Amino acid sequence: MQGGKQTFEGIQALRAIAALAVVLFHTLSTFDQSRSNLPHWINAAIQKGDVGVDLFFVISGFVITLSAMPGFGRDGESSLAFLIKRFFRIAPAYWAVSIVYIYYFPHIDSHQIAKSLAFYPLRGDQAPYYGVPVLYVGWSLVYEVYFYLVFGASLTFGRRAIFSVLLYFVATLIIAPVLAGNTLSFSTGEASYYRHAYFSMATNPIITEFLYGVGVAYLYRAMRERFNRKWLRVFLSASVGLTLACLAVSHSGFDIVRHGLPFSALVLAVALAEHGGLIRMPRFAVYLGEISYGIYLVHPVALLFLARTRPLSNGPAHIEAIEYMLVVVMTIFLASKLHRYLELPCIDLGRKLVGRFAANERRVTVASALKAAIDE
Repeated sequence: MQGGKQTFEGIQALRAIAALAVVLFHTLSTFDQSRSNLPHWINAAIQKGDVGVDLFFVISGFVITLSAMPGFGRDGESSLAFLIKRFFRIAPAYWAVSIVYIYYFPHIDSHQIAKSLAFYPLRGDQAPYYGVPVLYVGWSLVYEVYFYLVFGASLTFGRRAIFSVLLYFVATLIIAPVLAGNTLSFSTGEASYYRHAYFSMATNPIITEFLYGVGVAYLYRAMRERFNRKWLRVFLSASVGLTLACLAVSHSGFDIVRHGLPFSALVLAVALAEHGGLIRMPRFAVYLGEISYGIYLVHPVALLFLARTRPLSNGPAHIEAIEYMLVVVMTIFLASKLHRYLELPCIDLGRKLVGRFAANERRVTVASALKAAIDE
């Protein structure tokens, strides 16, 4: 604990793992995995790196709930404050890297550019991606922003916010598909399609992973003072083992059952173990978690650069491993600069705007109180 606020360094480390898993997954895809000379077990592990998105979604639901929900923080946040902070956290960095990508592909359709920058799905099929944005990792940010909008709107209900969130997602993920005559499915790639692309996205079951994170936040709050160190060790070991076992038997792709559920147990176990003083993360791992959003955004740029400078065919395993490391190192370097010179200033700007709105509201409240007192 620092200053009475939980730092969640373990969750930051999980963010770093998720981001780097996605980096390696896209590196393998870019370098042509069919001709990779890396050992088979390494190839097999990297091919499942896209599950980092599943982990990201669970963590997002967990962190957002703890930080903004009334009763979790001091007083929770207003809808406006929450949405302003989220906008300045997500949009500027994404737009900046997307513009860099557009520079390399100047013939991209303007329709694609507009929808990409507006966090809007490009088409109503190809679940769960619903088209490829200018910066191809942006498809997951469409879900992030959608969750933020729903969550932010729910904050207007105060302590009933969580009920409104659950009610809304029950309506969109279960009731709406049933009324439309579609069969409910746990598969993110076999979701129902609708006339409007945004509604297709909004009914995809992958959104359930955000709700897992919301549930983990509630469980963490209820259990953090009730676990003794012995049972914490057992729970942490079991959650790690369950996660590894599920990843070993599952296929590549997104899975709200075989990936989302074990990741939820892992996030809960890591948060509880850190609260109980059982684990302490290396500073570098925490830092990678802090810049994980930048890692996620900029690695396509690093891949683009290396793909244009490397030979067409994969070389010996040790040369290929060096190339993978170059992608990771270049990505971390670019992400650190993005974080320092764009993300942090924008985050600070968002906080200042929220603070300014709050100060104005306080002044209005005080003026109203004084006026009422004078009138009496």
